[in-house]
Amino acid sequence: MLIDSHVNLHAPQFAEDQAEVIARARQAGVALMVTICDRVSAFEAVHQIAMAHDDIWCTVGTHPHEAKENPGLMAENLIALAQRPKVVGIGGAGLDLYYNHSPIAVQEAVFRQ
Repeated sequence: MLIDSHVNLHAPQFAEDQAEVIARARQAGVALMVTICDRVSAFEAVHQIAMAHDDIWCTVGTHPHEAKENPGLMAENLIALAQRPKVVGIGGAGLDLYYNHSPIAVQEAVFRQ
């Protein structure tokens, strides 16, 4: 069985053909997918995709590039969202010292949460 553990099905580039992307993955033998939340403000869209498909699960989190969107992110918020059905992890998360799309101090604070 193939599992794609990191897809971003909510991304704008898939808005027009998301169903076809999912169908092609299934045809290629991908039996399960985990669609990754890149920012907490996108969680509802990510979660909706998981809830609509038996073979897709999701995470909740904020990628370091997007940390500036929610510098006051609290662990309690992530934990509460992680209790929802089909949420299997917390992430994206981490630090990005190469692109620095968000200030490192903000990335560190969000990552700590």
